[in-house]
Amino acid sequence: MDCTRRNRGVTLTELLVVLAIMVILMGLMVSALGAFTRTSTVDTAADTLRSAFVEARNCALKNGVPTMPIILRTRDGKYTVVHGTQAMRLNVAFTADQAVPVVYKPPAPATVASGFSLYRQSADLPKLQVGAYVMLMAGMPDLNEIPKAQAYHELVYMRATPPDNPALLNDSSQYTYEILRRGIHNTAQGGYYNGTDGFLIVNATDTAEVPTDAEARDYTLSGIDLPDNIIIDQVTPADAPGAQREGPVYATITAEAALFYEDGQFLAHGGKYETPRYYPVFRPIFMPSGNVSVGLGHNQLGGQELIRSTFTGTADQTLRVFDKTTHEARYITIRSSNGQVVISRKPPVSRTFN
Repeated sequence: MDCTRRNRGVTLTELLVVLAIMVILMGLMVSALGAFTRTSTVDTAADTLRSAFVEARNCALKNGVPTMPIILRTRDGKYTVVHGTQAMRLNVAFTADQAVPVVYKPPAPATVASGFSLYRQSADLPKLQVGAYVMLMAGMPDLNEIPKAQAYHELVYMRATPPDNPALLNDSSQYTYEILRRGIHNTAQGGYYNGTDGFLIVNATDTAEVPTDAEARDYTLSGIDLPDNIIIDQVTPADAPGAQREGPVYATITAEAALFYEDGQFLAHGGKYETPRYYPVFRPIFMPSGNVSVGLGHNQLGGQELIRSTFTGTADQTLRVFDKTTHEARYITIRSSNGQVVISRKPPVSRTFN
């Protein structure tokens, strides 16, 4: 018997089979890696937002001033996160159609107040004398009635000038206040009448010159940009499991941005907006005491607070961070009782919805 063996190479069929297996495995690996990357994106966005909220809370505790995280949309559609501290009270009429500059100045002799007053004059005046960004806070707009004239939250650029009379320096209502830019970062121009709060933006670049529209809208605010595939909306009682509703109902954190009303991502899926009494445009105000105010009709210089949970049963505020590609979501809840910021994969039903 011939015990010799003939050397045998790999056939074309066998090579094709191996290559096919390798292609399949590589496809599975790429798909898994892509899913992991997208999951990582939504997790990273949620972590970024949580860090921004915690920073605002720490600001309130450290400086003893109400502080509010503010989420804006830049002109190119990116979400920007900043925060502001309560700085002033406006007791003047300021209409949506007023063109800048708008100057409020006591008449001479200065016997009539300008309508503005500072909350922490020594801390905030140096920034306002140079020029600073201020978020004006008004009532809740009804997003189902966008064509109507309403009050919005509006980011403005303004400057304050002390009076020449040394005897009036301690009376901030006798200063001259100039609103130099309106509707910054695409916030809608609103109307304000007696009792509007102004929040001075903390993490922004102040300048001795009036910024151009491009500077004011695009890059002067040194905020945090989230990925393009990430969108955010506010979780409302209608989002609770078992809630009785006709189709999706949404609130948006960018309701003050009229330019983005028609850009509402969730509306593309057949949703609609709730009535204004059921949500504030996302504005948890971290208080120096550690708890959280919703700021609806409330300010630290006087006035009263309307607790939204009276209408909604919702004391905490929750955001949904949503990935348009994977439809994955993370939920960020800010506890009203202690300002704690929590991330979860499901809406926190037990605490958020009563």
